[in-house]
Amino acid sequence: MGTIKKVILFIIGLIFTMAFIAEGSGYFNKSMALSKTTKGSYDSSVDRISSSKYGEFDGTIVSGADAISAIRLYADENFTVSVQTNRNTTVYNKAQYSVSDISASNYIEPTAKFSAKLETNDNGSVNGITLTQKK
Repeated sequence: MGTIKKVILFIIGLIFTMAFIAEGSGYFNKSMALSKTTKGSYDSSVDRISSSKYGEFDGTIVSGADAISAIRLYADENFTVSVQTNRNTTVYNKAQYSVSDISASNYIEPTAKFSAKLETNDNGSVNGITLTQKK
């Protein structure tokens, strides 16, 4: 009788252990789904925040002084600022603009008006600004 009692207690313990493991894996699966949803929301928020710093160049009219500021602030090897004046189109990949000669082909008149457009890559991240001078 003592052996049967031990076997029954072992089986009951085994059933409780399996139930505990099943319940725990259910919680784990739920938390994984929640984690994936949270990560997606976080990535979306990060993209919106990083893109918002270019908001003033999203389909607006800006001055030539703003165009020069965009070159100096944002242009680098991974972000291009393309400026199309009435004379020339220049693409800037360095945060440098030091043209002071009004007769230079890439001179940007600070009081000129430019229509601004943001450029995005396949992921939807902003990777450039295109500025076209209004006539």
